[in-house]
Amino acid sequence: MAIRRPPNPPPTTGLVPGEQPEDVHPIRLARILAEKWADLPDSTRQVVLEELADGGIVPESAASDAPKVSSQPSGAPASKTSKYVKLDPEREDVADLKMAIIRSELKMPPAAQNDPLDLVEVLGLLAALTKHVGFLGDMLNTVWDAWQNLQGDKRIQPSSNIRRPILELLRESLTRPESASALAAALRDQTSATRLFIAILSGLGQGSQAFSTSLSRYLDPDTVVQEVRKSRGGRPPSPEDLWNRYRQLGDSLTPNEIEHRLLQQVVDAAETFYHAAQRG
Repeated sequence: MAIRRPPNPPPTTGLVPGEQPEDVHPIRLARILAEKWADLPDSTRQVVLEELADGGIVPESAASDAPKVSSQPSGAPASKTSKYVKLDPEREDVADLKMAIIRSELKMPPAAQNDPLDLVEVLGLLAALTKHVGFLGDMLNTVWDAWQNLQGDKRIQPSSNIRRPILELLRESLTRPESASALAAALRDQTSATRLFIAILSGLGQGSQAFSTSLSRYLDPDTVVQEVRKSRGGRPPSPEDLWNRYRQLGDSLTPNEIEHRLLQQVVDAAETFYHAAQRG
């Protein structure tokens, strides 16, 4: 489609009274053009370069490299996507940087590094990730609640007090860029909650093993004999003394005490896994 050219410019204002444009000396005409070049819109600059290229004054590459004017007629309806996405010209460098980060994070092959992405596919990926992150955020919030019930003393806790639905924070990060820090904090806590969830699962096995070992030592017959012997000043304990001690140990192992000991071992093991993962 042919480029829609702007209307002819008004007569050159730098002419003296009675002077016609064709009478202007070429050097003076070039100076007038140079003085006005910075104030010309891109559409006019493009037409000027094309006219100069047609006359053989500048190479055709200069005209082809000039900013292109949209072929869309003036007053034509904007594209449907312009209602939803935009890019301010002064933020093009930022957009280019963020796109480079996305390509890097996705480990795109070098051959595809500079290929433009289809906007439909980008929006489809964003929709899928939004749904996934929203579901994951709601689930991981329950990890913190469960952990507080387990450990009690809050040795590991979220870095932020923000406990809002992650979808709210995602929405605000798009409509209110100044709220991006709240989203960043929530995403960091999601990462921590994921690490904590894995640590709890790992701690169940190791903590249960540590609990069974400590319980068996607590009720070990040889240990009981040594304790009773020590309490009797080194004299050998009688069967009745040993039985009484076993009853004391059995009475102390209430269901609440057993649960407390087990959870403590699991929490200690989970904390070890959690901090090891942080360091790694």
